[in-house]
Amino acid sequence: MQITTNEQTHFLSGRRYDIDAIRVLAFGLLILYHVGMFYVLEWGWHIKSEYQYAWLQPVMGFFNQWRMALLFLISGMATAILVHKSDRGFLGGANAASGITPGIWDAGDCGSPGLL
Repeated sequence: MQITTNEQTHFLSGRRYDIDAIRVLAFGLLILYHVGMFYVLEWGWHIKSEYQYAWLQPVMGFFNQWRMALLFLISGMATAILVHKSDRGFLGGANAASGITPGIWDAGDCGSPGLL
């Protein structure tokens, strides 16, 4: 399928409400997942409720399989759009330097060998 210039312009300009909806759904499920960790029977977690349910374990196991993959998919979609919107590319030049510099500082400041 050939994408026309008009479709590309529409794809890259303006707000992507479909991605926003997926992002809201994913983070809502992530919040529910972590709240559910209070109540899952036989799962080690640092805070547990006195009310624990065995039926919640398969439900949480289902969400556990794809929760991180969904978050990486959403961040990859956002990164791809930013790369296509930018003239020079999102990951090059001053944008990369502004992200690398704090990373080097943080690696040296935390006492770890890091990049210093």
